[in-house]
Amino acid sequence: MNFTGGVVHIINQVLTVPTNASMTAVDAGLSDTAGALMQANLVDAIDGAKDLTIFAPNNAAFEAIGSALPNLTMQQLAGILEYHGKLRTVIPSILSILTKF
Repeated sequence: MNFTGGVVHIINQVLTVPTNASMTAVDAGLSDTAGALMQANLVDAIDGAKDLTIFAPNNAAFEAIGSALPNLTMQQLAGILEYHGKLRTVIPSILSILTKF
């Protein structure tokens, strides 16, 4: 729900603490991100990371670059996925600054 002060997220059920990042990707319907983490051999690294913020690409993003994926090495894919993570918590005020660029 949008309004001029930001975004309101409606929560109509009990929230649970995620078990780990890779399962959270699966639970959130980000199956292509989960698959890419497995293919790049990053599941253990992601699941073991502390204080990590992940900007996970949705399945549509993977579909948009689908023809390039088979040509990537495991190291190239890992580099792309690592670009989508920050080893610290990203607070909303930082996100508002980042989205202006």
